[in-house]
Amino acid sequence: MSKTFGQKYFMIKNSQSTIRNNIKRNLSVYPLLKDSSIIRVEYKDFTAQRSTEFVNELLKVYLDQNINENSKQLRESLAFIETQLNKAKEELELSEKELELFRSNNLLFNIDKKVEQINKQKDELQKELLSVERQKSLFNSVKEALLKGEMISSGSFNDSTLTDNIKQLNLERNLQQEFAAKYTPSHKKMIAIKDKIASLEDGIIKNVKNIDISLKENKKSLKEQIHNLNEEILLLPNLAMELAKLERRFSLKESVYKDLLLKYNDTSSKYISSKRVNRIIDYAIEPQTPIKPKKMIIFALGFMGALLFGFIAVLIKEYFDIYIKRPSDLLNISKTPYFGYIPFVKTKNYNKLFILDDLSSDESESLRRIRSSLELTGQKNNSRVILTTSTVSNEGKSTFIANLAVILALT
Repeated sequence: MSKTFGQKYFMIKNSQSTIRNNIKRNLSVYPLLKDSSIIRVEYKDFTAQRSTEFVNELLKVYLDQNINENSKQLRESLAFIETQLNKAKEELELSEKELELFRSNNLLFNIDKKVEQINKQKDELQKELLSVERQKSLFNSVKEALLKGEMISSGSFNDSTLTDNIKQLNLERNLQQEFAAKYTPSHKKMIAIKDKIASLEDGIIKNVKNIDISLKENKKSLKEQIHNLNEEILLLPNLAMELAKLERRFSLKESVYKDLLLKYNDTSSKYISSKRVNRIIDYAIEPQTPIKPKKMIIFALGFMGALLFGFIAVLIKEYFDIYIKRPSDLLNISKTPYFGYIPFVKTKNYNKLFILDDLSSDESESLRRIRSSLELTGQKNNSRVILTTSTVSNEGKSTFIANLAVILALT
């Protein structure tokens, strides 16, 4: 502590937009394999512990948010069904007590087959009427959710077209939220997805309206049929009618209670499974070695760069080299006919006729090629004079002429 006492520390406060941009730049999310449902999350930071804690906290928040989004609609549906289930149970118990009380106060008797047939018809119609009313209430909630821009649950609809449209709408809204974090509202992707969502909402509203009209007509028809059956039942004895009414009410309440119970169990299963949609396979661990700088890659790149630089330097030097080193260099810069060249003669006495020492040497063979070229040229032009010159003195003119004369004399 004594070493740090009196030292100055500087704190930097970044804006939220700067922090978001830094996170986007350092955060990488990609699938582990192609078309895989497993994703890999990486975060680059100068502090290993901070990057590890950030990734783990990010995954935890994502899972919590994902569970809340997936289970919100199911939780609301479950609460609504549970309330209706308790209410239906109370009504069923009350209807059962009324039926038992009526039977205890009156003698048992056989009900006419006509009454039984009418009651069955009324029971079926009552069930259909209740189903129509529930569907109408559900479609009204869909219209309200669309107007508020909320997510819509598609698990309670029997219409496959409407269900597919709602699922597609929810997917597009989720995609819109993801794009909103990356693009501005005026971006072409944001405009395209906004138009697509509006089109889906219009289609769903039209579908709901059509179904609503159909439900109203169906409800009106069912009520008329029930009214006709009630008119027919009025012709039966009052006691039989009262018993049939109580039995029908009890049967109807029992059927409603069973349907709600099945729906409650199904929704509960979906709600429980929605909490296990995503999970973390491996939590982030603190890395032991930094990912940057990558020394081996830097060394390899430096080595390759050095080779490339050397290669380029050789090319440049070769391109700007003005010295004549090969016969091709002479042919490129001059139109003078080329007859041949003589390799360097390693001898201490250049005044000596080296061709007489070894007629099979490289120097002798070079002079023979020059002699052949001169003979061919002389035959074409009828030349009789050979002129030898050079740019500076002591380049070997005399040595060349003397040895060429020997090779011509030996021909």
